[in-house]
Amino acid sequence: MTAAEQSLDAFFNGGLRLAQFRRGHHRGGTDGVLAAMAGATLAAALARRLRRTVDVLDMGAGSGLIGLGVARTAPATRVTLAERDGDLAGLCAGNIVLNGLDGRARVVNIDLLDRPEALAAAGLVAESQDLVVTNPPWFAPEAVRASPGAGRRAAHVFDAPVDGMREPVREDALQAWLRCACRLLRPGGALLVIHRAEALPEILAGMARRFGDVRARPVAARAGAPAIRVMVGGLRGRRGPFALDAPLVLHGPDGAFTAEAARAHAGESLPWGD
Repeated sequence: MTAAEQSLDAFFNGGLRLAQFRRGHHRGGTDGVLAAMAGATLAAALARRLRRTVDVLDMGAGSGLIGLGVARTAPATRVTLAERDGDLAGLCAGNIVLNGLDGRARVVNIDLLDRPEALAAAGLVAESQDLVVTNPPWFAPEAVRASPGAGRRAAHVFDAPVDGMREPVREDALQAWLRCACRLLRPGGALLVIHRAEALPEILAGMARRFGDVRARPVAARAGAPAIRVMVGGLRGRRGPFALDAPLVLHGPDGAFTAEAARAHAGESLPWGD
C-alpha cells in the first residue's frame, strides 16, 4: 500500500507516532491505549520483581499501539510485535524505527494460531515471555457480519488452523488464543487481555487452571452504564483468588474523558491491582 493510503497519528500527547492505514484495516484507539497503559504498569512491576529487563509480547499487534505503548512507557522492556497480516507487520516495522525503538522492539509476521513449531522457528519459543498483552480478534466467523475489508475482518474475526489447514473455528478460537499466550509465558508471567465485556466468561474459562491472581476490570462509557469492554489479567501458574475491580469510566456527564481516562490517553501508566 502507498503512503497516500496511510495516516500518521499521534498517541500519548505525541509521545508515540504510528503510521496506520486509513481504511481496510483496524485502527488503534481507546482499547489499545488502555491495554498499553495497564500493560506498562504490569511490565514495570515485573521488571522490579525480576530485577531485569522483561520480555513483552503484543499478540495481534495491528500497527503496534499496545506493544510500542508499553515500550515507550516502561523502559526496562524488550517488545515483540506479532502480527499475521503482512501489510500490518510492515507498518509495525516502520513504526518501530519511527519511534526510535529499533533497539528494543521487533516484529514477527506470523499466525499465532499456527503450530508451536512454526512459532518457535520465528523465535517465539515456549516460556520465553514475561508479559503477554493482547486485544484479540473479537468474533467467531459465524457470529458477525464481518467488515468487508480483509484487513478489518482479520482484526475482528478469528480464523484458526485445523489439521494444518486454515478453516473457521467456532467456539474455541479465543480459547486457542489464550492457550498460545499461556504456552509462551514463563511461569509467573503475566497475561493482560482487553475484550468485549460479554467475552468475560469465556476469558475466565480459558484462564482457569492456567492462571491465578486473576482480576477483571470492566470499562464503561459512562458512570452507571453497562460495561462495553473488560480488561482481564492473571499470572501463569499462580493460585491466588479472583478479584473484580471497580469500573474504569471513560466519559463524564459533559462527554469529556474522565481524569483517569485522560491520564491514560496522555501516556500515564494505568493502575493495575495493588
